[in-house]
Amino acid sequence: MNVGIIGYGKVGQLRHRVIDRHLLELDVVALCDPNLTGTGYGVEAIYPAWQQMLAHSNLDAVVVCVPNFIAHEITAHCLKAGLHVFCEKPPARSVEDLKIVEQALTSSRAVLMYGFNHRYHGAVQAVKEHLDSGGCGRILSLRGLYGKPGFECDEDAWRVDLVKSGGGILIDQGIHMVDLFRHLTGVEFTDIHAYKTIAPGMCVENNVWALLKSSCGIVAQLTSSAALLKHRFELEVSCEYATLAIDGILSNSMRYAPEYLNVAGPGVIVQRNFVQDMSWKQELIEWYRCIMDHDTPSHGTLLDAINTLGLVEQIYGAADDECS
Repeated sequence: MNVGIIGYGKVGQLRHRVIDRHLLELDVVALCDPNLTGTGYGVEAIYPAWQQMLAHSNLDAVVVCVPNFIAHEITAHCLKAGLHVFCEKPPARSVEDLKIVEQALTSSRAVLMYGFNHRYHGAVQAVKEHLDSGGCGRILSLRGLYGKPGFECDEDAWRVDLVKSGGGILIDQGIHMVDLFRHLTGVEFTDIHAYKTIAPGMCVENNVWALLKSSCGIVAQLTSSAALLKHRFELEVSCEYATLAIDGILSNSMRYAPEYLNVAGPGVIVQRNFVQDMSWKQELIEWYRCIMDHDTPSHGTLLDAINTLGLVEQIYGAADDECS
């Protein structure tokens, strides 16, 4: 399969490396980025515009790694062209944006998958296995904290532009935690209360605090922040018979490492240390498998994207109401 990558920033380059190292069945033949010059990328062609790349006659699939405000448009056009698409999160600025993707996918036989790679982290997969086994009992509550010292916006100024991004730290990073709440519980949250802060001189939030409740009584507490002293990832799931807590996560930058899982039950505390991040590899392998098997992805579907982004929108709406 011949693959093109649209958007060749940090994530686009990372996806390229993962494909070259781990998916020999895929061959990256084209890149698209207006900032790319010269040679040495190991591809057949480089394009300044994605419309030009879509005319590349031998493409089978594309990996889309672009800002929020154009991801949905590019994804829809690729699907209409019959290309399989892997699109990074966030899928768009809003659920409204995703309507054109939904229309394109309805009339396409291509496979679409969105990149919510945190579902594939070792500690997260272990928590899901514990929960699915039934031994922990019913989920009662979740607590998630995902944050960093501040926006690194020198090269990605669009992230703090509300029109282009659709929001600040919540849609940029906190969306991963929102997705994990939905993934681990298998429910949707409908009762939402939230607050946010906006730093002086900025137009997007640097802090969001949210309290969510599902119709079956599961309560989730979320903190998404770009104002911490250091990078932090914490996810705790409290159940009837056990508590499962993830401390840290193995990101590409390693700023959130190490990654531990603590499982505590009656008289038992077990700690596991995860030393390899296989999430990027496993996610792309799942996409390729679905293409070969004409199957629907088990994670990162369009419905996942709509529901997760929809919950992000509801949190923003609740925060605006509380702050008004």
